Amino acid sequence: MSNIRVPNQDARLQDLITQFLQQADYMDRVSIDFRAELFMPAAKAFENLATCMREQANELQQHLKHTILAEDHTP
Repeated sequence: MSNIRVPNQDARLQDLITQFLQQADYMDRVSIDFRAELFMPAAKAFENLATCMREQANELQQHLKHTILAEDHTP
């Protein structure tokens, strides 16, 4: 498996990480709303989704730190 990246791939990856974190925040707000209505199974499910999204964002974040851009060896 190669760690060579094309230009702008890091920007796309950072955008994906941002989207995951935004959706995780949304899931947390939904969870709080369900807790206020005492609908705990749904609240816990949305809380678990938010946790999973944050874990995935953290996993993707590691790939940003070890990026090597491909070199152009065209004559």
